[in-house]
Amino acid sequence: MFGAPHAVIGWVYETAHEPRRREVFAAARGHGHKIDGAGVIAASRLYTPGSIVRFLLSNSLGAMWREMHPNDADPAVVPLLVTDAMRTERPAMPLRDLRLLDPCCGCGAFLLPAFDMLAELYARERVLARSGRVPREWAVPAAEVPRTIVERNLFGADLDADAVAITASLLRERAGCDAAVNLAVPGLPLGS
Repeated sequence: MFGAPHAVIGWVYETAHEPRRREVFAAARGHGHKIDGAGVIAASRLYTPGSIVRFLLSNSLGAMWREMHPNDADPAVVPLLVTDAMRTERPAMPLRDLRLLDPCCGCGAFLLPAFDMLAELYARERVLARSGRVPREWAVPAAEVPRTIVERNLFGADLDADAVAITASLLRERAGCDAAVNLAVPGLPLGS
């Protein structure tokens, strides 16, 4: 049913809170109640299916990689890329300088698969560095990649502090160390 343990954790977390989400929407629709800060957190717990995550990552992070490295055409690296929608080439940069933000990260439905994709891209970057197609200093040693991804590449925020804590724990587990995660829980109220 699910391709990765993080997907199960996120799905279970969000499903467990489904009754509260329905309650918030019912009160807003049926009784005209305004959704307050706590209600916004409950209402925004929505599971994103893995197929949608893979498609969106392929056509954002994956597309950016292909725009920076147009001659690295291994389709396995970016399996769902819609090449007709890609921009023109963009200047290459080291992966360690790339930042990916999920402003509604929840339990990490995007950040954890992005970790996996970045790990593959770091391996490709090492291949490109060995072949002289990118500067050698861009290559991050394989042992340092997990921590680099967590500390330099991935950023997220969510109103749900418990979901952010789950994501932080899962990212640290992926890093294999007590890496500094770049996740935030913004205070309420946000805007008007």
